Amino acid sequence: MVGVNCAVGPAPMLETIERIAAVTKLPLSAQPNAGRPRDVEGRNIYLCSPEYMASYARRFVQHNVRVVGGCCGTTPEHIRQIKTAVRGPAPAVARKSRPVSWLPTPANAPGPARVEGPPVPREQKSRLAHAMARGTFVIAVELLPHAGIRPTRSSSARGRSRFAASM
Repeated sequence: MVGVNCAVGPAPMLETIERIAAVTKLPLSAQPNAGRPRDVEGRNIYLCSPEYMASYARRFVQHNVRVVGGCCGTTPEHIRQIKTAVRGPAPAVARKSRPVSWLPTPANAPGPARVEGPPVPREQKSRLAHAMARGTFVIAVELLPHAGIRPTRSSSARGRSRFAASM
């Protein structure tokens, strides 16, 4: 899977998705933020409405995007609207690959990164990767603390980091 996350909203991300879809058959992921944030009295305010985000979610699916979500500024209502927009059978539109001028040519392409040793099997990379390699359904959730909570890092007896909240 190849994915794009955050950026400056769904419209510019669609352009990026179109370029990626033109050169790969891999499933894609698109999680735009709700537009470029505006500073309003010291707060970042995102102006893309849930309906606007949902209209682009449908377009993403038409370009082989199989994971659609949101990043900064998206709310539960944005996600509900996206879910409604992409629900139902909507197979990707078959597209022929075409040359894309922004790709590096062999003459100016950077060399491949050198990695020493054999690749690490997916299931050994992390507990999440292990669960996904086994085909286990995985749910990932980000929980934001309430305003005024200051998380501090502490360590437990088992050596794992824990976060404690203070007001």
